[in-house]
Amino acid sequence: MLGLDPDGKFRLMKSWIPIDKPLHSIDPNTCPRRLLDLTLAGAIQRSGPFTTAGFAALSHRWGTHQHLTLKRSTMRRLKRSFPVSELPQTFQDAVYVTRRLGFSYLWIDALCIMQDSEDDWLQE
Repeated sequence: MLGLDPDGKFRLMKSWIPIDKPLHSIDPNTCPRRLLDLTLAGAIQRSGPFTTAGFAALSHRWGTHQHLTLKRSTMRRLKRSFPVSELPQTFQDAVYVTRRLGFSYLWIDALCIMQDSEDDWLQE
């Protein structure tokens, strides 16, 4: 993979994603209620609930820096479309890679689970 150009690397990664399992066979009990909708050019918005959408997920170490998270106080803002550039670099990279792999939706815990709701954490 080291000798491949960026487009070649993404083609290789896409070839690793199984396409033989139709998306409609996803168990609705395991789908998140919120996903980031990446279909808007240069912006994202939260959507959901989902039962059949294929999506990518970002698992990351939060560290000590406080970044944008979904809370009761930020829900209204995050329901609207907002520029990817407002996100931390790790999230921006995840949006880029997710789009390049052909997915329209991305799950990031910080933005898809209400951080100040124990009930939401338990459900998600």
